Amino acid sequence: GQSRPVSLAQALTGASDLIVKAYQGDDGGRLRTGLGALDSIVPGFYPGELILLGGRPSMGKSAVASCIATRAARAGKGVCIASLEMTPESMAMRIVSEATADRGAGISYAAMRKGEMTEAQMRSVLDVVQRDVADLPIEFLPPSYRDIGAIFAGVKQVQRRLGGNLGLVIVDYLGLIKGDGKSRYEEITNISIALKGMALQLKVPVLALSQLSRAVESRDDKRPQLSDLRESGQLEQDADTVMFCYRDEYYLEREKPDPEDMELWAKWDELRQRAKNRLEVIVAKQMQRA
Repeated sequence: GQSRPVSLAQALTGASDLIVKAYQGDDGGRLRTGLGALDSIVPGFYPGELILLGGRPSMGKSAVASCIATRAARAGKGVCIASLEMTPESMAMRIVSEATADRGAGISYAAMRKGEMTEAQMRSVLDVVQRDVADLPIEFLPPSYRDIGAIFAGVKQVQRRLGGNLGLVIVDYLGLIKGDGKSRYEEITNISIALKGMALQLKVPVLALSQLSRAVESRDDKRPQLSDLRESGQLEQDADTVMFCYRDEYYLEREKPDPEDMELWAKWDELRQRAKNRLEVIVAKQMQRA
């Protein structure tokens, strides 16, 4: 980064270059998520930005992240995924699942894991592996990269391996990273500052997944809010964009009424059908870019 004061004249030279490039169609290294509805709200992730993707367990955070990773890699951007709870093989399986969905015949990660596939599906998986995903510029940091310093060093190594073509870093997930601090609050604060620093220093967007506090479960409306970010207000402060994953279906399945009450059951079943396989991505904070 810059280590001395910058005059207005110098800054204007840089600003003019950016304006001219934008006018000529250069997107300034912006990364689109490839998810149509989300791209219409969030203009993209820019180099130096920290993006938080939060949610309770089973809300689809990892699935959304692997979807964004796959689309970024397809667009020619190098991707580094630091997963602290999944092996590179499991992450690769998620990416294969994502690619089968893009072909219009999605085979779930769970089905692949358990081997619950027809012969035709098995052939389709192997075809996707060879034709669609084998050459994607995606690198993994396995769960042994647990502290923030090791992750930073690993990401720099990946950036070199990709010849500088690193367009996105994904950290899955924040609560498992070890950092410095006397308390968990202090530790998360330092991790948040370090992740934002990594984004700025490496000039790459960093997408960090975050588990939300249990407070969500005690509310009638279980859609996440900024106050649900766990353990440190620093996360909300450092993040340029905060998004949450939410699946109504998950909670509806746990509120099944008595089938004897026909009216209540019919109302519940209608809601369940509407929520089936639907995932909401809620944009809770977004830095405005001109």
